Amino acid sequence: MPFEKNEDSVILKLPSGATAEILYYGATIISWKSPSQSGLGDDVEERLFVSKKSALDGSKPIRGGIPVVFPIFGPPVKPEHSKLGQHGFARSSVWHWDDVVMDTDTGVSIRLRLDPTPEIEAAFPHPFKLAYV
Repeated sequence: MPFEKNEDSVILKLPSGATAEILYYGATIISWKSPSQSGLGDDVEERLFVSKKSALDGSKPIRGGIPVVFPIFGPPVKPEHSKLGQHGFARSSVWHWDDVVMDTDTGVSIRLRLDPTPEIEAAFPHPFKLAYV
């Protein structure tokens, strides 16, 4: 089973030693480690930037990593988006584990989903379905 579910995140693992960590908060990839380019030893290197100032506790969006941005990018400019924060709500919402899509020796894929909540519907009163694989 090349993945590890934790309370706040999931870590995907490959036999090569490469890993990726995805927080449920924002479905943000906060770590991608892969073997060093020398290929010698068990050394793995972090490949993503996440600011040391980022709070990883869900109190505000993460600075760095790979976020999911929906339904807007940047600050709201249209009147119908005036209740949304910068980059929308997907990066500042808690996503939920959905399923394993693929789990083999060559790779692992999982699916997270974001369901409408009363808070989201108050800011974005449109039906949506978001899944992240």
